[in-house]
Amino acid sequence: FLRVRLLMARGKLDDAVKEAEILCKVNPRSNYADRLLMKVYECWMKKGDKMRAAAALRRIIKDYPTSPLVPEAKSKLAALR
Repeated sequence: FLRVRLLMARGKLDDAVKEAEILCKVNPRSNYADRLLMKVYECWMKKGDKMRAAAALRRIIKDYPTSPLVPEAKSKLAALR
């Protein structure tokens, strides 16, 4: 998670997305998976790709329904429509 945040801070958004996606794929049950997907959303928004940003939010809602980030994800998804 910290590595993804560091890549984002350095402006390496594509690398941050790749790193987060790899981490979510390797360990989908990680306590950080939902937070990583929220970072993926942030990266896509910074790049101006609302479709991929929305997809990241949908993954949080679908794959991590008990996450405390679900209400935020639903709110952000509604704002994108």
